[in-house]
Amino acid sequence: MFNKIFISMFFVLLHLGVSAQVKDSVFYFVVGDSIDNNAIGEEYAYNYHRQYLNDSVFCEVGLFTRKTSFVYEFMIENGDWYFRHSDKWQPFFVKSRGYNVRFNINGIVFTTTWSNPGMFRGMKSFILTLVPPKNMSISHMPQYIFNPEFGFIAIKNEVTLIRKDIQFLEE
Repeated sequence: MFNKIFISMFFVLLHLGVSAQVKDSVFYFVVGDSIDNNAIGEEYAYNYHRQYLNDSVFCEVGLFTRKTSFVYEFMIENGDWYFRHSDKWQPFFVKSRGYNVRFNINGIVFTTTWSNPGMFRGMKSFILTLVPPKNMSISHMPQYIFNPEFGFIAIKNEVTLIRKDIQFLEE
């Protein structure tokens, strides 16, 4: 009996220890050539926060807008990404394929489209575009460069912003 209690406690503590190792992150995006020189393109610099709820579920805070009131919940399971919408998990990026989902941004519902895979600075990547409703026109439609291992690694708009924490190959 003592062995069963000891083994149970061991696994509970091991799980808590592994869970505690997952840390929240802030991802900084800077103009492509300004990784070592923050003064270049400072007005374009951007960041968003990833807050972990557990080992596989996290919230992206400020992902598509600088406002921290917009929070999007994701889950990664066996390398596949899911997006929480209306309390249900929807496929977001599963088996090397992006799925079209809807994001509410500043009260406007955008749909996503995915472009064929390619390479971005030496990494296999996919392009996600936010498409506004048909009755709305936008002068710029940013493209979000997505890598299944790291998530969003770059944003292309007037300039290309790249994530500062990733070692990219030069183009």
